[in-house]
Amino acid sequence: TGIRSNNPPARTASTCALLVRGFGRRSCFKNKSNTKWCGILLVIAVVLIVLFLDDSEEISTIEADLDQHLKNHTKIKVADGHAAAVGNQDSSPISTDGNNAISEPAKEAEDKSPEPEKETENTASEPAKGAEDKASEPANEDKAIVQENDSSSNTEDSPEKAKSEPFSFSYSSEGLFPTNEKDYFSTYPNRDIPLDKLPKEAWQQKPDAVHKFLDNGLKLVNVAMEAILAEYGHGASTNKPFEERMDMFKLQFIEPDAAKNMKGNDGGPKAGTTTRRSFDGLVRRILHALVTGDTFTAVLGGHSAAAGHGNYFKQSYMMQFHEVMKPVFERLGVKLVSRNLAQGGLGTIQSAMGSGSLYGNEIDILVWDSGMTEGRDRKAIDLFWRQALIGGNRVPIMFGAQPASLASLHQNVDADFVFFGTGMSGIPTVESDEQAQTIPFSARYLKCTSEANELCMNNRFRGTCWIDRPDVKPPTKQANKHGGQVKWHPGFRFHRLQGRVFSFIVLQALQEALTKWNESEGQKLKDTDWHVTDYYSNIQGKVKSYKEGPCYTYAGQLPTRMCDTVMRASASYTPRANPEENDILDLVKPDSDGYVPRVQTKMVYEGPDVHDPNFDTPEGEVDVVKLITGNRRQLKETVSVQSTPDESSAVKGQTVENNLRGDKRNLADSIVVGKGWQASGIPPGRCGGEYDDICGRQPSDSCLLQGHHDARGGIIGTENAGWLVLNLKKVKEGIIVLKFESWHSPSENSRTANWKTVNNERSLKAKIPDIPDTFVFDVAINGNIQSWNKTQFVEHDKVLQRVVEGYTVLDDPDFTNGQEQDVEVAMRLRGMGNARSFEVTHVYWA
Repeated sequence: TGIRSNNPPARTASTCALLVRGFGRRSCFKNKSNTKWCGILLVIAVVLIVLFLDDSEEISTIEADLDQHLKNHTKIKVADGHAAAVGNQDSSPISTDGNNAISEPAKEAEDKSPEPEKETENTASEPAKGAEDKASEPANEDKAIVQENDSSSNTEDSPEKAKSEPFSFSYSSEGLFPTNEKDYFSTYPNRDIPLDKLPKEAWQQKPDAVHKFLDNGLKLVNVAMEAILAEYGHGASTNKPFEERMDMFKLQFIEPDAAKNMKGNDGGPKAGTTTRRSFDGLVRRILHALVTGDTFTAVLGGHSAAAGHGNYFKQSYMMQFHEVMKPVFERLGVKLVSRNLAQGGLGTIQSAMGSGSLYGNEIDILVWDSGMTEGRDRKAIDLFWRQALIGGNRVPIMFGAQPASLASLHQNVDADFVFFGTGMSGIPTVESDEQAQTIPFSARYLKCTSEANELCMNNRFRGTCWIDRPDVKPPTKQANKHGGQVKWHPGFRFHRLQGRVFSFIVLQALQEALTKWNESEGQKLKDTDWHVTDYYSNIQGKVKSYKEGPCYTYAGQLPTRMCDTVMRASASYTPRANPEENDILDLVKPDSDGYVPRVQTKMVYEGPDVHDPNFDTPEGEVDVVKLITGNRRQLKETVSVQSTPDESSAVKGQTVENNLRGDKRNLADSIVVGKGWQASGIPPGRCGGEYDDICGRQPSDSCLLQGHHDARGGIIGTENAGWLVLNLKKVKEGIIVLKFESWHSPSENSRTANWKTVNNERSLKAKIPDIPDTFVFDVAINGNIQSWNKTQFVEHDKVLQRVVEGYTVLDDPDFTNGQEQDVEVAMRLRGMGNARSFEVTHVYWA
């Protein structure tokens, strides 16, 4: 038993006892028989040692990890109220760049944009200043002992006297998340089955299973919390109460009426600010996922800093949140879905107008983090939240900055919010290089004195663009560092901290959810504690009836009905939630030859990347994911690359039998589907913003390992491209808005670059524009054509934000007489020849 124990000391002691007993009974050189026995014992010893060494990688425990961490931090000193670990050096990343100061004012300057609102890096990016695949765990016993040094005996003068004061817990993977053979929840709205309707064989009805689930779940949450605290030097070794140690991750609770008084660009230097009612709403959502075994989904919309530009995609704070919380939720029978859908150089308006389609319709937490690009655009922020609250099957809790928007919706429509904080209150200040080495790795170089600012400048980013491998040679020379390493983009440590703050908020809500269930009478929840249908209906109904707020100032730019009407959308920009379901290319009607625009670019390589040391936790430092999972393995790369349209249907020169879903409508004879429209700038791969998605890796990429998903592709064409026809499903409210970019050069469309006539048709007499050198935009709804001359086109062109132009082509509440219809919308350009290209990127409808 001792030999096979997961406890290394027990294994060693048992092995020694076996050998001592064997050698003690016989003298090895007394006779040949004894010599044989000694040889056998030696072979056994070698085999056992090899087995132990080989096995340690798989069954390493929290005891072993924290013990190693403490061996590298045998000296503890307290500076400025922060526990600081001494004796560890920074590991050397493959490539770093530190030309950018953390504390300098920031601005978004991509695409040569006008100077927007500034912000400081330490407040980062406002709010960064922001029942699928239920695989059973193996039936075994996961045991862990957390050890930290006793700081009372651990002094700089006598580190050898340091003693370990362990506290321990154990939880069993077996039954940690019991499962049912049948899905008893699917026939009820939002899976809200009354628990007394569950059959007796359901695990939720078995007291022993429920007790074990809750007991192990609470211990698991405690592991995750302690691991994060130890990572930042606030572990149990400080001998401080837990409440004091987790101060940097505390939420401030305020009264609902006080929400309107919130100010600033973030929720403060701790975890943030919320109300008790909002936090209870988060607890309800988590309880619902735990009881039903449903998914739990967190989504981020924002700008380049939130996207993580300058860093790896997986270093962004939404992916850091996923790394920590995925194994926690997974062990509780819940699949965590995390999406970073932020886009560089943009706000959120282009996705918010079709939130339920582009961000997803089953969101539990939605983060807005776009302060630099639309922080002062209150109507865009209001539209972002309104469409999110009404646009899906779930109603998300709002995480973000801009407290006025959060407070207004909290008070007027009962929406839940968290005003995101930074966690910086628990971060020590770097004063010198020597002193920086006494600070835990994750907390290092986040905050510097003015004299030590250069140290923070030089240690912000950790990454490389390429690691040589024998099977792949990049066609484009790889850059020396990641693009986007500018002073308004926070580095990997900031993203990690923001991800930990996010994780700790959810862990606190998870702990309260499990405690509430555990303390309920007979450990049986009341349906009112976890059902969500009425809860969601109340909020959505109030949003639709609340006709006030900044969103309604869009009058004259957009149909204000978009503020209280569920919109749908398809697009070509990436990333998008579930991109295979909302691709604008799938709406395009084929031409007479079956041609439709498709992505032509192929990825340079597929599958996971080679091991990258930049993701490794430095030796001796706390590895949070390893501690939570109880082994040394990081998240496994479950590569999920879905075919891009060109791989699954048609490419240039191929035909498509029926590209449209449902019945085709016959357009007027004067509308002939054009042959010249082309997909442009759309990356290959699955660009859904999720952890395991692989996107891009194009031959032109100069930083293949960066892994970011955001790109601004579209369907591009000139006058000679002809008609572009899109089929929209289930139009009912009479709203159609197009988003396209009118500034592209003709060379961006290779199909029509050398065409002299529409569709490149041979003609003895080329068509002459009705008004030479005058642009005409034709738009048709179900074959009814409207023509806008240049003046009318400019009047319809509404610049909603920088590089975001919206064109309302239908705003008629009586268009369908309240009945859902499929509608064809078509557009073409005239009077310009190949002088300019237009690129269609989004279509929104209701």
